[in-house]
Amino acid sequence: MPVRQTSIETYRKIESDGLLSKRRFEVYSMLFDSGPLTANEIVRHSKQHYPNTNPSSFHARLSELKRLGVAVEVGTKQDPVSGNRCYIWDVTDKLPIKIEREFKLPKHPKCPTCSKATEHNLQYMCTYLRHYVLPDFYCARYEKI
Repeated sequence: MPVRQTSIETYRKIESDGLLSKRRFEVYSMLFDSGPLTANEIVRHSKQHYPNTNPSSFHARLSELKRLGVAVEVGTKQDPVSGNRCYIWDVTDKLPIKIEREFKLPKHPKCPTCSKATEHNLQYMCTYLRHYVLPDFYCARYEKI
């Protein structure tokens, strides 16, 4: 697949402005230079180019690059090493988009004052939501919050 001029311009802009983190850019660069590639091929490339790095960190960056809009799945093929069908990834000609972080409540939140995960904690979480996350949040149990 020939590289389009817009892809080259996008690559240069991402590189010069530092629009991707170091590891994301390394994966993006591998896809740009050698793509389209499967995740397993990226891991094999990473072992050659970055031997002191955990290869799984390269594999994990693909879904992040997809969410940012700079990589896309373009098909599938059978991996010659594993024999499994794998997605083929390639770069797009788009700049990364800004992703809003999702707010997630901790599984076992604790009150910062008393460190208890009890009824008191529910009141703390309602207060936290109201003041920091959802200004219109209403907790029927703690309506005075």
